[in-house]
Amino acid sequence: AESISYVEAHGTGTPLGDPIELAALTEVFGPSADGPRCGIGSVKTNVGHLDAAAGVASLIKVALSLRNGLLPASLYYTKGNRAVDWANSPFYVVDRARPWTGGSPGQPRRAGVSSFGIGGTNAHVIVEEAPAQRASDAAAAEEVLVLSARTPSALQAMRERLAARLEAEPSAKLSDVAFTLQQGRKAFGHRWSAVCGSVEQALSALRGEDARAVRTGLADAGERPVVFAFPGQGSQYAGMGAELYAQEPVYRETVDRCAELLMPHLGMDVRDALLGREGFEAERLEETWLTQPVLFVAEYALARLWMSVGVKPAALIGHSLGEYTAACIAGVFSLEEGLELVSVRGRLMHRCEAGAMAAVNANAAELTEQWKGTLEIAAVNGPKMSVVTGAAEEVEELVARLQSAGVECRRLRTGGAFHSSRMEPALGELEAALQRVKLSAPRIPYVSNETGEWITAEQAGSAAYWVSHARHTVKFAENAECVLERYPNAVVIEVGPGQTLTSLMRQSVRWGAEHRGVRTLPPGRTGAGERRQWLDSVAELWSGGQSIAWKALHGNRVRNRVELPTYPFERQRYWIEPRLTSAAASAVRGRGLERLEPEQWLYEPMFRPTTSISTWHPKERSGLWVVFEEERGGWMDVLAERLEHANQPVVRIREAAGFERLSERLYGLNPARPEQYALLFDALAAGKGPMRVICSCCSWTQEDSSFGGVTGFLQLSRALQAHAGAAGNSAHLCVVTEGLYNIAGETDVRPERMMVAGLGQVWMQEHALSAFHLADALMPNRRSQAAAMADAILEDFMSAPAGSPRIYRGNQRWMREYEPVHANRQDADNEIAHTAGTYLLIGPFDRKMQAFAQYLVQPSPDPGLKRIVIINEQPVMPDKAVWPAIANGEIPAGDKARQAAAHALRLEELGAEVHFISIASPKQRALTEAVDQAAALFGELTGVLYADWSSEEITFAAASELDGQAVEAELDRTAQGLDELERALAPYRPEFCFIQSSIASELGGLGLSLHAAAAAYTEAFVRRHNELTDSRWRCIQWDAWTSGPVSSDREGRVSELARLAIRPEEGVRLWTKLMACGNSSHCLVSTADFAARRAYALQSHSRQAEQAGPDKGNLALRPRPALPVPLVAPRHDMEQQLADAWSELLGMEPIGIHDDFFNLGGHSLLATQVISWVNSRFPIEFPLKLFFEHPTVAEVAEAIEALLIEKLESMTDEQVSELL
Repeated sequence: AESISYVEAHGTGTPLGDPIELAALTEVFGPSADGPRCGIGSVKTNVGHLDAAAGVASLIKVALSLRNGLLPASLYYTKGNRAVDWANSPFYVVDRARPWTGGSPGQPRRAGVSSFGIGGTNAHVIVEEAPAQRASDAAAAEEVLVLSARTPSALQAMRERLAARLEAEPSAKLSDVAFTLQQGRKAFGHRWSAVCGSVEQALSALRGEDARAVRTGLADAGERPVVFAFPGQGSQYAGMGAELYAQEPVYRETVDRCAELLMPHLGMDVRDALLGREGFEAERLEETWLTQPVLFVAEYALARLWMSVGVKPAALIGHSLGEYTAACIAGVFSLEEGLELVSVRGRLMHRCEAGAMAAVNANAAELTEQWKGTLEIAAVNGPKMSVVTGAAEEVEELVARLQSAGVECRRLRTGGAFHSSRMEPALGELEAALQRVKLSAPRIPYVSNETGEWITAEQAGSAAYWVSHARHTVKFAENAECVLERYPNAVVIEVGPGQTLTSLMRQSVRWGAEHRGVRTLPPGRTGAGERRQWLDSVAELWSGGQSIAWKALHGNRVRNRVELPTYPFERQRYWIEPRLTSAAASAVRGRGLERLEPEQWLYEPMFRPTTSISTWHPKERSGLWVVFEEERGGWMDVLAERLEHANQPVVRIREAAGFERLSERLYGLNPARPEQYALLFDALAAGKGPMRVICSCCSWTQEDSSFGGVTGFLQLSRALQAHAGAAGNSAHLCVVTEGLYNIAGETDVRPERMMVAGLGQVWMQEHALSAFHLADALMPNRRSQAAAMADAILEDFMSAPAGSPRIYRGNQRWMREYEPVHANRQDADNEIAHTAGTYLLIGPFDRKMQAFAQYLVQPSPDPGLKRIVIINEQPVMPDKAVWPAIANGEIPAGDKARQAAAHALRLEELGAEVHFISIASPKQRALTEAVDQAAALFGELTGVLYADWSSEEITFAAASELDGQAVEAELDRTAQGLDELERALAPYRPEFCFIQSSIASELGGLGLSLHAAAAAYTEAFVRRHNELTDSRWRCIQWDAWTSGPVSSDREGRVSELARLAIRPEEGVRLWTKLMACGNSSHCLVSTADFAARRAYALQSHSRQAEQAGPDKGNLALRPRPALPVPLVAPRHDMEQQLADAWSELLGMEPIGIHDDFFNLGGHSLLATQVISWVNSRFPIEFPLKLFFEHPTVAEVAEAIEALLIEKLESMTDEQVSELL
């Protein structure tokens, strides 16, 4: 109590309350014989009684008093309350402002703060002044500035505020500014970072004047898995890591430890090479006995540096020697043992017969046909990236021959022929060295160069494996596919010099838009700029959502927080807007789609009559109508007659042996010859305006086809789109059929014809100048009624919005729409109970299946056992006793088995009994046998959940890229699976059967042609099943599910699909709602208002069509990937030429002038093509090394200008004139 020199009292100023409070304080502090020693006051003299906020007001007052060293006066005080014994009190009232000097000498100032509540309760705190701030240590050469906000506009405001502060305080210590931003601010989604060496550089970055120093990103997706990639021999250079050694203690300490451990094995200090010390000859680093341990040390120390700042790898990948570094990091052997192994390995390989190696831009299988002699494939690095090894003269001869044939290739900087038969003399001694090492199972997963797959504990612990690893081909391309497939949004960090491995991995077919590649050291060979490069990568990771241990980044350096601008809170209006007349109106106005609560996600279909049918009277001739005939008297005949009656230009097409013009308005065509469609449209191309093609499913294929003319539709639509793109006119594909819908029992549903509905929807979305119309029309018996209905169909083909199927019955038009399933329909009366019993989960055990299983094991009124039988293509699961070992990876069984085992164990922990039945496919009675097996083992079947076995190879492809036969094979898989399910369940009476489908059949989606066709068939199949049998199935048309964190696009925005996708944690809650709609036979799940989504999709297509020109129908170039630098367009002609060349070479657009060539997917052999292009257009020799050090359009353009000036200055006037 003696150390407290001020008390902020409750102090209400009442005659009764103040004496009681002071008496209690005096009892605690004790009487004062030397007079009052402690000031007392109350903020209520300033602001009155703030009720619930009274205590916090007191705390704020004391904090400000401590900060300013001043005790403010208690206002309006003249004399003390006579009921208080002031003479013996340790307190005096602070009646005037006075300096606050504190209590005992040398002690910090302390104050007590009271906050009384009802009944005399008191929350009393003691507040002490902050300790004196230690002086900051000297700033590092560069610092990382980080800013983040909830919105782009707030982030921009933060940049402006910070720039204004630094401009006003140019002497600010940049290290403290960086530390404050890193440690004193919460990280939000929209992020900005920059590596700066001075306040001036920081201002330039904040103002947008130095785009190359800036990294931006959207981190709402959360942290990505990190993969460390360790390169092999050939990437090393003398002095690699020297700058990090000088400035980063963790790296320095690790290198020092390794150097000491290596001294007995090498007889030299590897720091001579790593630091490029004076006297060390750089050429010695080409000698394998030294290269391998030096590279190992650099990579190991870099890995420890990354891990010290909180970047921990989820997986590892290495190339040749790099796999040793990966194994050491994974714990297969200790650092001491690893250093000894690479020393022995390097020494033994160095003693082997000399040879040469070359990187060749060619497929390995094709390459082996090109040589004679003893050459071998040392590494397969990509689909067209191979490394050849063997005798030097044979390698030289092959390189010369390939280069003369135009094949890119180059010699590698090595004197050995690694991973070849020339290594065999070293293998015996290498095995002996390995036998002395304790090899353990890896604690971090990594891939094997030997097998191309994930390493197993048995392989990692076998000396024979590591011996074979030194001899055989490095299967790096397969390694890359394994890693990228398991981690579809991974950040791959090159933990070594340059970016060799990340460039190779970008060539993999598995490299997706969500993958990122980051390098640690620059590709140059000077060691300069290494710390800046590393910090730039740290900033890039943070901007992309990774967590960084910023305090560890500063090490033991003293840093202080300083006062900086705070968050620029943005005003948000909460005015209640008037409700729009329809959800579609919201979409048309361009608003984003609101993500609803799961209770509002469910919809069911209904048929709505629109307008009655009337006679068509077109006011003008518009374009050309092309009608594909079928049988006489059918819809095509009627429609063509009505067009001719309305004086519309119409051409009829009939089936013939080959393409021929039979008359001015009649052509013959063989639908089995797809090239004849192109001949037809070329012959009809003279007309102006849109071309409207009318056909039926029977126009392309025989009536008994299982697929409703899918192949014919693809051939016709492809040819029609090509014609439209060339002519610059719109193309309308109008399909008339029947059997899609059954409104009142008037027809039979034909599921195979629904496939065209799905294909057409996507075809229209993928091509701006196209429109797809679908009419489901039941032919009337009377000719006059047929003519009236044909008029209505033609009117809609000409003027109605495209995309939505229309139904024609009698004299009425109908539309199928989806209405929300209201909350009052989701109740216990309708709910399908998850009772005890046997449940079959048939199909891929994906997120939806897992969520359903999780729903089943929820607590329910029925306490009985729930058996879950999973029937799919999963490899045969062994006995349950080994499931834990499979789940944690101790027993290698593949990713699918590992995930299935882990989920099954969780279900069993919750009380379920889980069984697996494996079948090759759902057809050929395999599914029936599996269902019978489950029924025989467990008795009556309670419920079934079915999902289609889908082929991953062609699921995502544009309509124009699909092969008709492959599509029919895949759709046959869908159809036969449902047929087999119907047969399999016929003898049983499960309480429910859910068939999973997709919302793609209604909304389409770019690249989802096959998906939409299969979904449309599935939904129609369920409708037909329910009409023809007495067992009720329910079709669930799912919205997209996300399998991981939500990601952002290259402009830092979360994509609409990702934002709206169903998240795994919402699955159980969603299944609960679905089960409560017990009477519905069809449920559609949409996370946003479905009517708005359809309107939005159609409106987006309309805008696209309006903006498209003759050459914009089908762009071949890929979009620019997400990059950590903003897109900056070319500023002058030379930059534009370079950007165009890169775009053509990489198959990508647009190209920004600060985009790194290698981050765009370029690699060393493509870089040589860039150099060739530059040298062919400018009278210079552009050095390849210069390109690697400056791989952006802006830097290359600047270098070209400098080289041109240098050349011109060295030339005579006559030479300059001749050149110009």
